Amino acid sequence: MGRLGSPKVVVVGVGNLLMGDDGMGIWVAEELRKAELPDEVLVLDGGTALLDVLEEVEGAERLVIVDAMSGDGPPGTVYVLSSDDFGKRKGKFSLHDMGVAEMLELGRLTYRIPEDVVLVGVEPEHVGPGIGLSRTLREKLQEVVRVVAEVARNSNRICREGT
Repeated sequence: MGRLGSPKVVVVGVGNLLMGDDGMGIWVAEELRKAELPDEVLVLDGGTALLDVLEEVEGAERLVIVDAMSGDGPPGTVYVLSSDDFGKRKGKFSLHDMGVAEMLELGRLTYRIPEDVVLVGVEPEHVGPGIGLSRTLREKLQEVVRVVAEVARNSNRICREGT
């Protein structure tokens, strides 16, 4: 479990590239890999199986999860939620069968997941069969990358919803 020299921050992009905007987390992770991030930041593609990459999170101080998220805003709205915010929201806000909060709870039974977890979610425009993001989310991609990079670089960042 875990590894020597664990990163300080792990960013995991999750989603399904075959379901339109549901792949937003994966697209963000790919862009982040091209960005200049500190050495202590590890970026992972969690695909549709966040639980499968949680072992890589052991020893980190912060976990940042990037995903499409159903909220109350218009398509392209960026949400930044701390783990404390997960419990305050009513209902499941992930687009997946098991929400992020449930996956983390299950993962904590096996792995040492940081207490400091941040979800960067993006309101999708279209989730359904198809490869690629909607125009709205393509136009927001670099903004989301900047938000995630800021959250990854600054562990003292105050989280807010509806960026």
